[in-house]
Amino acid sequence: MERRWDIDPRQSKVSICASSTLHDSRSSGVGLTGRLHGDPDDLESTAGGSLTVPLKKQTFGDRMRDFAMHRHIDVKRWPDAAFEVAGVEVLSRDPWRIQVSGEITYRDLKTPLTVEATGSLDDDALRANASFALDLPALGIAPPRLLFMKVGDKVDVDVEIVAKGTP
Repeated sequence: MERRWDIDPRQSKVSICASSTLHDSRSSGVGLTGRLHGDPDDLESTAGGSLTVPLKKQTFGDRMRDFAMHRHIDVKRWPDAAFEVAGVEVLSRDPWRIQVSGEITYRDLKTPLTVEATGSLDDDALRANASFALDLPALGIAPPRLLFMKVGDKVDVDVEIVAKGTP
């Protein structure tokens, strides 16, 4: 039977780590929203959904860095990044391990992305964790530079999703 899960924006989060010439820079943010759906007994045929990351809620350690990074990625013009699930391959059921494929939409660009996620699934809740690398230029973002510091083209992303089951 197909189920639906609404992502809890207070518990779901995205963390990003960018390597640079001087030191790594980390950001974190809550507010992830969206809805996922599928039949737990047949996810490969029924899984789908979307999630939205509000970039304004990403924090980079202090107000000055927040201001500089929000300005660099132009959150006024592009306030959100979205991911649309296109397909799921179940790799293991105990514990849950799946490969999710889909598309990131950001800055009027659509970028394919396939990630492995682990987690748990029941009638009341869906919990999932995924870690992957993103190529900033592929998303239309020039890596930031400031004096002697240059951020690398790739950033490491950790996503934690907590979603509540809905009828």
